Amino acid sequence: SARALVTMDFPVVHIDPGQRKAFNATIRVPENIGEGGRYAIIHIHPAAISGGGQTGFATAIIVPVMLTIQNTKLVETGTLTEIGVGDIVAGKPITVATTLKNTGNHHYYGVVNQITVTDAAGKTVGTAKANPLPNAVIPGQSVRFDAPVSTPLSIGTYTVKSDMMLESGVILDSSSTSVTVKEAYIPPFS
Repeated sequence: SARALVTMDFPVVHIDPGQRKAFNATIRVPENIGEGGRYAIIHIHPAAISGGGQTGFATAIIVPVMLTIQNTKLVETGTLTEIGVGDIVAGKPITVATTLKNTGNHHYYGVVNQITVTDAAGKTVGTAKANPLPNAVIPGQSVRFDAPVSTPLSIGTYTVKSDMMLESGVILDSSSTSVTVKEAYIPPFS
C-alpha cells in the first residue's frame, strides 16, 4: 500500500567488489492518504548475470517500510479464519493450529495465542500459551500459530478455544472447535 510512495535515487547501482555505495529511498506521502498504516518492501538484490558459465554467491537485503499516518484513527483488529486440532497420538503433543488475519488498518506486534481446553462439563482441563509473535502482522496478512497442548485427556469430547490477543490483553478474536478423544491421551514425558 506504500509502494507507489517510495522512489529510489538509483533503481540500479553498480558496486565493484569491496566497494560501498550509499543510496537513498524517498517517501512522499500525499495529504489525502487516509488513515492507518501503509506498507512496502525495498528489495536490494544482485542483477541477473548475463553470459553463461559464471557462478557466484549473492545476498539479498529486504528493507521493510512501515508508515503510520499521524493524527489518524488506528484500527487494530483481527479475525480467526481457521482453528484445527491435529491428530491425537499418545506420547506426542496435540497441535492446535489457529490462523489470524489482520482486518484493521494498522500493523501490530506481540500477538499471543491462548489455548483453553474444557471438558463436556465446561471445566478447564488444560491450557497453553504461545510466546508473543515477534514479527508485525500487517493489514490483510494472515499468520498461522501452532500451539502444543500436553495435558492428559481421558476418553470424551472436549472444546478447544483459541483467544488471539495483543500483549496488552486486548482480545482480537476467539474461536472454538470440538474434538473427540477415542483413547485416553497421555502426553509426552518431559
